[in-house]
Amino acid sequence: MASENSIIKRGFSWLLLLIVMGVTGRYVFYELVSDFFSGATNLEQVRVTPNANEPDFYKEPDLQQRQLDVLLQENRELRQMLGLPDRYSFEQSRAQVIHIDTVQGGRKFRINIGAEQGVEVGNAVTANGFLVGRVDKVSNFASTVLTILDPNCKIPVFLPDNQTVGVMNGSGSMGWRRHHDVKLTKLPRDMNYQEGMVVLSSDFSVQMPRQIPIGFITKRAQDIMVSSTIDNLYKECLIRPGAFDKSFSFVNVYVPVRNLQNNP
Repeated sequence: MASENSIIKRGFSWLLLLIVMGVTGRYVFYELVSDFFSGATNLEQVRVTPNANEPDFYKEPDLQQRQLDVLLQENRELRQMLGLPDRYSFEQSRAQVIHIDTVQGGRKFRINIGAEQGVEVGNAVTANGFLVGRVDKVSNFASTVLTILDPNCKIPVFLPDNQTVGVMNGSGSMGWRRHHDVKLTKLPRDMNYQEGMVVLSSDFSVQMPRQIPIGFITKRAQDIMVSSTIDNLYKECLIRPGAFDKSFSFVNVYVPVRNLQNNP
């Protein structure tokens, strides 16, 4: 008797819910009758069907957009809790090289755009289609670029051929026009590295777009092996950067979109 009363109460509850919400005909109940009498009805067996007259709030594209907005908001809140910076989209801003620091062997140069154009410290700079460095100092209408030839320019990189990551930094070689090699270090020692393998920027830096071409693994004429093991912990290689294969007077700066929006 108690079981029958429970079933009757459940039935009236469902009926009252449909009447109050005014959605009779909008919900399709999968095997509702059989599950009702067996006492096994649950919300997972209720499916919503589209209705041409329903408000836009319930339409599938709008629902997906709202779900995406919620996820993005939760992602931002989680990053704030963890102290992680946001990753931005980037636009390329064209700039002219206005001065080369010959005292530093050409490892630094100045360009004619700055904070007023949205440039900030850490932005990636490319020349001839390859990464040439990153912004080191910024004034209102000019910036200083620290090239990848400088030992202080450390950039996380990615090798797509064997799916490994490492850190690139300049070897300190001098001279603007001569051929340069850049050191690639902290590579996994259990992987093989071959001459000609492509080196790209990785996605570990929020101020630099991922997969910017940097150059190719190379070796000196006197070297037998492409890579060398350091302290039995990791491997090192040399990179031939593509940006210096040809001279250049103009570069592209990857400026975060948020900065461009703030500086129309």
